[in-house]
Order: sequence, then structure tokens, then C-alpha cells
Amino acid sequence: MMKKLQLFLILLVFTLPGCSKKPIPLKLKPNMVSSVSMPWGQALYYSQSRKITCLLVTEDYLWAGTNQGLQQWSLEGNRYQVITSRDGLPDDNVKALTISTSGSVWAATGKGLSSWTNGSWQNRTLPVEGEPTALAATVSGDAVWAGTTKGLAFYVFGRWVVYSSKAHVTALKPNTESGVWLGTKANGLFFCENGTCTPKTSPLQEITAIDMEGDDVWVAGLASDNSPMFVLFRGGKSFVYDAPARVGWIQRYGGNPLMNFGSTIASVVPCMEPGKNSFINRTRKAPCLDALPFSKPLPMRITSVYRTGGNLWVGTETLGVTRYTESDMQQYTADDLVSSNVMGMSLECVPGTKRCFFSAGKNSFVYEHGAGFSPIPLVDHPGWSLSYFVTNPDGVLTAVARNGQGTVNFFERNGDGAWNPRTENPVTMETNDPNVRIRFAHYTKPYIVWVGITTSSSQYNGIQIVNFEKGKVNPPQNYRTPKNKPAQIPDSVKTLYKRGENRYLATNEGLVTLFRGDDSKKILEITSSTSGLPTDIVEDVLVEPSGQVWLATDMGVCIRKFDNTRWLCGTEGPMPDAGHTFTLARDPQTGTIYAAAGSALYRFREGRTETLDAEKFLHNPKVLDMKIDLNGMLWVLHPEALSLVNLSSR
Repeated sequence: MMKKLQLFLILLVFTLPGCSKKPIPLKLKPNMVSSVSMPWGQALYYSQSRKITCLLVTEDYLWAGTNQGLQQWSLEGNRYQVITSRDGLPDDNVKALTISTSGSVWAATGKGLSSWTNGSWQNRTLPVEGEPTALAATVSGDAVWAGTTKGLAFYVFGRWVVYSSKAHVTALKPNTESGVWLGTKANGLFFCENGTCTPKTSPLQEITAIDMEGDDVWVAGLASDNSPMFVLFRGGKSFVYDAPARVGWIQRYGGNPLMNFGSTIASVVPCMEPGKNSFINRTRKAPCLDALPFSKPLPMRITSVYRTGGNLWVGTETLGVTRYTESDMQQYTADDLVSSNVMGMSLECVPGTKRCFFSAGKNSFVYEHGAGFSPIPLVDHPGWSLSYFVTNPDGVLTAVARNGQGTVNFFERNGDGAWNPRTENPVTMETNDPNVRIRFAHYTKPYIVWVGITTSSSQYNGIQIVNFEKGKVNPPQNYRTPKNKPAQIPDSVKTLYKRGENRYLATNEGLVTLFRGDDSKKILEITSSTSGLPTDIVEDVLVEPSGQVWLATDMGVCIRKFDNTRWLCGTEGPMPDAGHTFTLARDPQTGTIYAAAGSALYRFREGRTETLDAEKFLHNPKVLDMKIDLNGMLWVLHPEALSLVNLSSR
């Protein structure tokens, strides 16, 4: 009969090395790229929304546990999927992963354990209470250790053996036999085997990380006074060192332990010069150790690491997983935040708050300044995507939605923050095109909205005017040219900008202006290469309060100061070097105009043009769309990625 674990805290009495001067703590400079400094401010780069919590690499797959399911990539890169509770997991919040010697993948989730065996997920009932926190498979023998917030159990020969029903497990690391090093939240460090857990002497009360190689065991955590430390167990002895910051993880790489000290990643190496720049040791005759900053570029917000042979796998909060080899690096990401093949984004911010609603593809998110992105759940409406956000004249936040069958619908956000289809006078459009795209939405009245649609359906392609009061959908009608001839809006509409009663449309046939004539006739005027522009291809349009019109075209930026003046384009315009320009944005607070063209961003303020080299200052130089929010954040959309530039000067 195996004995139960009896936990108790052993106070370590240790002696400081004698010295005449007070030791100077080691200071490390951050080398994690949490943001990119640029002349306009700080830029944060996102390529997905799932936060990586744990990693596992098997013979054919990379597994990444996240706060929204278990991601799986084939190592060849030709397959990707997300496994969730719908596929059999107890919960979508995956906390830990391991693989047994028989090849079964185990996942610890917020609501229990599951193992991938014989082609399906089998949920496992733990004999101890608490939320699962850690997993570790034995090096030999088909057995698994499982830790929770309230205990430790060992699965062997098809049954569970309870080692503790009280310990809050924070870390597990198996040795080369059948034992495991156990880290706890408040009771320090133990070594468990053969039914017994033995306390290991150290000043650490909370264990944050454990790693080992050979006979060396590295343990990091916090002392009873919350001082960050790490301990080296070697040759039957233990050596205690002060850490410059809390150590979140330890991973052997390149022959030395790699640790994160707060925002710094460094290898802990033997001192080249004894006593110089070493960690402060708190044990006599402790080996002199130094910190060697990691030499390769690292992604921002690292959350987990894993090693296989000479490969180091790094999981992040927003950038997926990066694999480092001796010679190169490879990134594994998903199209959660920004879907593939999108050409634009929707952004609607709530006045008086730091909250914005964002969509660039199949998923939609709430962004809180300082907190990041959170997916908008549509649990009660599976299959729907909120594609374009807009606030109606009554102040209700609405969204144009679509599903996989090509149906376009309209959702509203209620007072509890939930999104549901509009119930009063609902209207839908059946495009039968699963790739239908919503380019814009603009309310003219509380019950009338103009929607720009790109679809293979000839019935709905272009602008559609939705009248909820009448339950009708029709394209704009009864427009005439200035010479009183019938006119039709081109289907190639990309963006709409409204100023007063006039509407300005960017199309592949030129700039289309819609306005009311003196006798209330609806007038349509097209400005193209035959009437003052160098091209017919207009990508975007905006109009300043003064009436000055800006155009982004495939041949650069054009402006017209007044209705009866000529267009200034190319070398005559404010951005002579722009070339093919894709999008424009205006800061409503300062009036600064921003433009994205090729591999550069431009801004025009106080009569001067400033250029930002996107290849130098942004992770992804290609820009698809750009907007500026009410808090002075510039949103820059890239293929399958997003940059947020916190403008330091507007």
C-alpha cells in the first residue's frame, strides 16, 4: 500500500558568504520584443488571439495548449486544427500537456483530464479535487503524474494512486527513473517516488519552475518574503542564488539552463571571470554563475517553452509558436485574429471608453486598451461571424453578420453585452456565397443602412440599401448624371465616406459622388481618368471638414482643395513618393492625414509630410487597411496580422 503524502514546510537555515561590502544585485536589460519603437510611437504586433499556455512536440505534430482550445500543427506545416470541448475535451482552457511512453497525449484542462488514445479523446476522472495544473509522464513505464490545485495523483497500470489531497501543485519534472520533482504553491519543493514525497531543503516557498539534465536540477521560485531565487541541486548539495526578477520558466538549451527573469531571457552559464557580474549566491562555495542574454531575436510575450533535441519551441501570448534551430527559425501561427485573404477591417470604438470592436475575417473581438483582445462569443449562434460593426443613430451598437452559407444578417448588442440577431423587423440577404465580404455599413436613419457587399451574387453585389421599417433590400435607385441622364453606381464600390448630404465612393471606375441637386434630384457624378484623375482605380476616399477631398489610388495620393479646383496628384500632391496607395485615415482630434502605400506609411500634418519605413519599423511591411481610433491608436492591418501604433505625437 502506497503511503499518503504528508506536507509540511521546512524552514531552511543558511549562511550568507562572508564579505565586507554589500553585494550588488545583477541587473539585466530586457531583450524580449514587447513593442517596437518608431518615430511615431510604440507599435505592438499581433498575429493571433489564442494565448499559448503549454507545448508538446510528438513525432509528427506540434501541440499547443491555449486558453481557447488545443492547437495542432503537422510538423510539415500542411495541416492545422483546433481541438475544443466539441471534439471531446472537458474544457477549452488547456493548462498542461504530456505524452506517455505508449504514445498517448494527455491534456489537463480547467475542468479535468483527457487522453488521446486509439483515435479519440477519453476523459479521465481524477481522484483528487481541484483544477488540474500540471502533467508529467514518467521516463520509463507507461505512467503519468497529474497535479491539481488540491493534490497530486499517479496513474499507473490503469488506476490512480493518490500522493496528496492538499498540495497546490505548480510544477512537475520527472527524473530518469520513476520519480518526480514536485513544486507547490506554498509548501516548497518535494521529490516523490514509491508512494512517498520527501521535502527538499530550500528557501523557496512557492515553486515557479523546475528543469533538470543529468544530475543537475534547477528550481526557481519565491522565498517566504517573495524574494525571487533559484536553486541548483548538484552532487547531493544545494546552492541558492538571488534572481534579478521572478523566474517564470526554465528550459535547458545549448548545454545551459535558459531562464526568463521578468522581461529578460538569458542563459545561466559558469562565470568567465570568477566573481564578476555573477548572480549573488547565498550558499558557501556555490559555483559562480553569470547571465548570458539570448542571442537570437525573440517574439514578444513569451508564455511557455519546450525543447526537443536541438530545437527550442517558444509559445507566446499573441504570436503563436516559434521554433528555433541552430541556423534558423520557423513560426507556427493561426488566422484567428486576422483571417487569410481579407482586404479590410472593421473597427468601431465606444466614445468615452477604451473599448473597441474589431473584425478582420471570420472572428470578431473586443479590444481594451491595456488589456488586449478578447473573442466575442456567439455560443447561441454557431456558424455566424460579425463582419462589420457600426453604431446606429439611436446609439445601439450593431453588426452586419454572415454565415458559411452566404446569408447576411444584422445583429445587435444588448445591455448585457450579448450579441443576437435583430428581432424587430429582421432582414436577411441570401447571397449563397460562402465568401461574401462586407466592405462597409452606414446608417442614414435608425431604420435605413447602406451596406457595401462584394459577392458572386449579382443580386446583392455592390451597395444595398436595407430598410428595416419596410423589410426591403434594394440597390440605390433613381440617380441621374449632371446632364440629367440615368446613372448607376458601379458594383466595384470599396469604401463610402459621408459628409453632409453627399456621399463619396471609391470604385474601380473612379470617384463616385452622390448628392442632392437643387430640385432634390439625386445626382451621380464620376471623376475618373477622363476628368482630372491620373487613373480610374480609386482605393479609398476621405473628406476633411473643410471640404478638401483625399483619394488613395493605384498611382498615388490625390487631393482637391475645393469643388471647382483641379486635382493635385503625384509630384504635385502632398505625398509625391507614395505610389500605389491602399488606404487613408484621419485623426479626428488633430486632423492629421495618414496613408498606407507599398512598404511605407505617410502622414500629413501642419503642412508637412512624414514618411515611416514599414519594412524597418513594422514586423510586416505590407499594409491592407488602416484606421485610427478615438484614443489615438493607429490600427494597421497586414496579411494575417495586425499592428497597433500608440501614437506618441499626433
